[in-house]
Amino acid sequence: MALISPQSVERKYGIRTADLALWRQAGQGPQYYRISARLVRYGMDDLEKWFHDPRNSHLHDLPVNKAGNPCAV
Repeated sequence: MALISPQSVERKYGIRTADLALWRQAGQGPQYYRISARLVRYGMDDLEKWFHDPRNSHLHDLPVNKAGNPCAV
């Protein structure tokens, strides 16, 4: 599984790293892996599934179709 940094998530999806941090604190957002106290990573597969799940669309403005099928990002 490929792991990427919050900064890479921001570049790829346009979600601010501050928002990712708030989501982690609130127990929302995509699954993440805390490697150490200051090192967080996200799995690419986890991100794709989370961002394309219609149940999460209220947290971001990426295109998601009603069937939950991946849309081009």
